[in-house]
Amino acid sequence: MKFPIKNLDRMVVISAVQEGSFIIHDNIENKEFNSKKDDVTIFCSSRQDFILELKKIKKNRYFHSFYCRLLFKKILKFKSS
Repeated sequence: MKFPIKNLDRMVVISAVQEGSFIIHDNIENKEFNSKKDDVTIFCSSRQDFILELKKIKKNRYFHSFYCRLLFKKILKFKSS
């Protein structure tokens, strides 16, 4: 399964793979980042044009958390109140 991700301003992706694997295809820098079983990765980008590709196998266990600038601003504003 492929999920295109574009035009988020300043984003961080934190991923953990318990079983399975995935690939991030960075279309701006023309690079690929692979994560496999028992990997924890942090992907940072100031501009996005990439594809998150989840490899389909019998059993996958992933955790992906996406944070972008808008969310960071809201968190910081909430904490300062």
